Amino acid sequence: MGNLRIPVVLYSAVISTMGIFALNLRTAISEKTFWVLIGGVLLFILSDTMIALNKFKFQVPYAPIAIMSTYISAQAAIVWAGLRLKLDNISVIQPPNGNK
Repeated sequence: MGNLRIPVVLYSAVISTMGIFALNLRTAISEKTFWVLIGGVLLFILSDTMIALNKFKFQVPYAPIAIMSTYISAQAAIVWAGLRLKLDNISVIQPPNGNK
């Protein structure tokens, strides 16, 4: 990774934090919205993992298609979950309190 080591580590920390924050919404949002959100987050992490593997380790088979299909699916799921929260008038500003 050379001079990209620090940016890659920082970006990995940010992506991991996103995943942790999404997991922490488990009791604050509806079950369906939670699972769509988690699916989107996991697809996003998978997409970025494939980018890193393709750049630093080995050629990922069908990389452009695999990366873009997981990325677009991830964004669609995350946006859907965000819109669902807005339509359900759910605020996640406050810490989750166990109520749905």
